[in-house]
Amino acid sequence: MAANNKYSSRTQSCVNCNAAKGHEELIFSDYYWSDRDNTAREFEYLENGNVCVNPSLNESEQKQAQRTLELIGLDRFPGHPKFSPRDNRWSQRLDTWGIAKRKFKQLKENDTPDKRDDIVELAQAKGFWSVWMTVFREDTDMLKRFIHAFEGTCQSCFNDQFQPIPRPGGAL
Repeated sequence: MAANNKYSSRTQSCVNCNAAKGHEELIFSDYYWSDRDNTAREFEYLENGNVCVNPSLNESEQKQAQRTLELIGLDRFPGHPKFSPRDNRWSQRLDTWGIAKRKFKQLKENDTPDKRDDIVELAQAKGFWSVWMTVFREDTDMLKRFIHAFEGTCQSCFNDQFQPIPRPGGAL
């Protein structure tokens, strides 16, 4: 990070989010970043594939989260002014949500260690960690498995019930 608190918007995110951000210079402190903040606290993932700012954040945190949401384009869905059919994150989240719900229901009907392992493998293959964490939020064992299975997940961002807490040293 430069001394002037600016950096290129092409850093800090995945390919899809980088594409949504573009090439402008940004003020680092105006946004939340997954490599320093607990972005699991930042957004809510909804069954309809949409993403919104977590309403439990305080007003200042909500404003910063909203700026981040708009910057990386997670709020884009068909009908959004900046929606592009090439950005298929919305439809992929919606598809993954449906799969995760089916797997959650199947697990409740027949809970075995092998089924749990299979669900984690499927989640890793499909991606959209936040969707899996949301759908399985009532099952602490599965939350623990997802947190451990997805490489790069900061384990200190979660309490002993695997609920998001502020990231040590982060702003959120």
